[in-house]
Amino acid sequence: MSNIIVTKGDVERIPAGKPELLMRVTSFKATEEIQKQLYDQILFLVRRVGEGTQCRGCVLLRLVIVSSDFHNEVRYWQRELKRAEGTTLTPEAETGGKTLVWGDGRPDFTRGIIIIPDKVAAGLLIKQGSHFQKNTGDNLFVHELTHVHTGYLLRNAFGEISPSMNNDWIGIQKEIAISIWEEWFAELIANRLFPVQFGSALSGTISMLRSGLERIDRSRDLYRINEDIVTLWAKAVDEISLIFNQFGGVLGLSCAAAQKDNSFLSRLVNEISRISLPWSAILGRLHDELLAIAQKEDWSSGKFSELSRLVQEGFFACGLLPIQSERGLKVHLI
Repeated sequence: MSNIIVTKGDVERIPAGKPELLMRVTSFKATEEIQKQLYDQILFLVRRVGEGTQCRGCVLLRLVIVSSDFHNEVRYWQRELKRAEGTTLTPEAETGGKTLVWGDGRPDFTRGIIIIPDKVAAGLLIKQGSHFQKNTGDNLFVHELTHVHTGYLLRNAFGEISPSMNNDWIGIQKEIAISIWEEWFAELIANRLFPVQFGSALSGTISMLRSGLERIDRSRDLYRINEDIVTLWAKAVDEISLIFNQFGGVLGLSCAAAQKDNSFLSRLVNEISRISLPWSAILGRLHDELLAIAQKEDWSSGKFSELSRLVQEGFFACGLLPIQSERGLKVHLI
C-alpha cells in the first residue's frame, strides 16, 4: 500500500503479481485496518479470477486506485499515459471503474491499473446483507480486473492499440467491435463468479438505447439547420459506441445467467424490439457472434470481422451511411 505513486514510471517499477493500493478518499477514513481489509480482498479477487477462470493476464495488474474524485483521477492517468481524456457521462451510465492497460503484450512489458470510486471500494468490504448486495462490489471490481486480462490478450495478439480517428471508418468499426467483446467477456466472468440481479441491466439497456437514439435524432435535426456533418458524426460515433458497449455487457450477463434463467435474453430482445426492430435484430446476431468468438482459439486479424459488420449495421439503423475512400470519409444521411 502506498501514497506516493504518481507517474507511469512509478507503476512500471511495481512487480507483476504484487499490485499496490493507493487510497485517495475523503468520504471515509481510510484507516490502516480498512486499507488492509481492502487490499486483502483485492488480492483474493485477483487469485480467484486468475485461477478460477484462467484469466492469466490478471496478474499484470500493478495498481488499484480508490478515489473520491473518480473522474478527475481517471483524466490524470489518461494524460499520464497520453490517452484521450474522458469518462462515460451519459445520464443512463453509471461508471463502476476504469481500467487502463499499456504495453506490447509481453508479460514483463504490459501493465494495468484500475481506478474505482470510493463507493465501489466500500462495496468490496460489505459482509452483511443479501447475497446480491454482498456480490455487487466484487462484481464491479472483477469486471474491471477482467479488462486487464483482455487488454493483455489484445496486445499480445495485435501489439499496442492506437485509438481510431473520427475519419477512419474501418478503425471505428474495429474499435467498437473489440469493445463489444471486452464488455461481453468482463460481464460474463463477473456474473459467473459474483452474480447480481439483472433487472437493472434490462431497464438500463432499454434506457440507454432509447435515449441514445433520441440524442442522435436531435443531432440529425440540428444538422439540417447548420449542416455541420463533423459534429453530427462525432456525436453518432459516441452514442452508437455506448449502445454497443451496453449490448455487449448485457449479453455477457445474459450468458452467465442462462444456467439459472434462460428467459432473460428473449425478454431483452422483445423489449428492444418495442423501440427498434433493426436494433433488436442486431442484438440477436451479436449474441450468436459473441458465442462463436468464444469458440475461436486463433487471434488472427479477422477474429472480430463479423462484429465489425454488425457495428456497420448499427450506423445504418441510425440513418448514417459512411463511405471511406482514398480522399477520406464521407457520411451520407439515409
